[in-house]
Amino acid sequence: MTRILGSVRNPQEAELLLQTPVAILDLKDPARGALGAADPLAVRQVVDQVQGRRHVSAAAGSADDGDVLEQARRLSLEGVDFVKIGFSRLSQQVLLPEFRAAIMAPAQAVAVLFADSPEIDPMQWVGPARMAGFAGLMLDTADKHSGPLDRHMDLAQVADWVRVTKESGLLCGLAGRLDAESARCFLSARPDYLGFRSALCNRSVRTEPICLETTFRLLEALRESSAELPDLPPMGDMHFPLAPGHVL
Repeated sequence: MTRILGSVRNPQEAELLLQTPVAILDLKDPARGALGAADPLAVRQVVDQVQGRRHVSAAAGSADDGDVLEQARRLSLEGVDFVKIGFSRLSQQVLLPEFRAAIMAPAQAVAVLFADSPEIDPMQWVGPARMAGFAGLMLDTADKHSGPLDRHMDLAQVADWVRVTKESGLLCGLAGRLDAESARCFLSARPDYLGFRSALCNRSVRTEPICLETTFRLLEALRESSAELPDLPPMGDMHFPLAPGHVL
C-alpha cells in the first residue's frame, strides 16, 4: 500500500498536515536545497506535537555537505523515526556505513538518490544500502528546476527499481517535484510512499508555506486514481519494512 510523505518546515506546517491522511511528516529546510538539513529545534517540536500519531523523518543534508555527519547524529537524537541523507555520485557509496553509524538507534537511515545526477544508477545502490544497515531508499531530484522525477526516469525503470528494492526488504519511496499527474503515473509501480513538498505549497513553490486546500486537492486527485490510498489508518495498522535488526 502506498502512503504519502509531506515535507514540512516547522510545527505550523505539521499541524496543517495532521488534518490530512499524510502518513509521514518530513522535516527539511527547502531554502537550503533539495535535502536542506532540518532545524533540530523544529524537529523536536514536531516530534512532541505528533505524539506518535504519524511517523516523523528529518533531512540531514547531502553527502557533499561538510556537516552532514554531525547533522545526522544530532537529528537522530531528536526522536525521529527516519533520518535522510542524499547521494549524487557513485563514489559516495563507500560512505554508507559511516553515515549509518552516525544515526543513533532507534532512528532509521534512509538514502536519498538524486535521479537527475548522471552518476546515479539507482539499481547499484540497493545491495550496498541494505548491507550498510539502511532501512530504505528514496528517489528524488537535486535540481528542482530540472523537472519532475518522470523527466529523468520512465515508469518501467522506476517500477523495476521499486520491485528490486522492496524484494530486498527495504522501504521504497519516490519524490522529485511530483505533482498529481506525475504521481499518478508512478502509483502503478507500488512504492511504499510518495513524497511531496512543492505540490502542497502556495503557487506550487516549495519555499512558500503549505496550503491545506492545495494539499487536499492533491490527495483527492491521487485517491481518484488508486484504491490503495485510503484514509489514514491507526498507527498500529501501518507497516513499513525495516532493515534486519532495527525496530521503530
